[in-house]
Amino acid sequence: DGTYCERLTLPVVNLHAVPDGVSTENAAFAEPLAAAFRIAEQRVVSPKDRVAIIGDGKLGLLIAEVLGRHAASLGEGTPRPVLFGRHAAKMGLLSSAAQVETAFAASALPARAASFDVVVDATGSPTGLDLARSLCRPLG
Repeated sequence: DGTYCERLTLPVVNLHAVPDGVSTENAAFAEPLAAAFRIAEQRVVSPKDRVAIIGDGKLGLLIAEVLGRHAASLGEGTPRPVLFGRHAAKMGLLSSAAQVETAFAASALPARAASFDVVVDATGSPTGLDLARSLCRPLG
């Protein structure tokens, strides 16, 4: 039973029961939150890397929260990630524990061109990918 049950079947092993104490609304964030944690788990980001996240949608905010908290846990001297977005209200949803700098994507260039070691594009749009390429340093 489900939205695409006529077109898609999955092995039962791919399914996870949602605990009774977790609301459907919160359970919907399990997969995107896991994707955000996967970036940190892959160790793509080193403690001295300057990190930019592009996109202030749900995935971008989750990535910023995870990478920001990860950077904060590494201590002094670790650069704070920068979230580039279009909506001040959305970027304002980040917790203070994340220690993420926020900036408007429209003002990212030319001032910050080629200034990040790692750039994560969470926009899902070709313009986001173009901005990511412009913000990433050569060989970053």
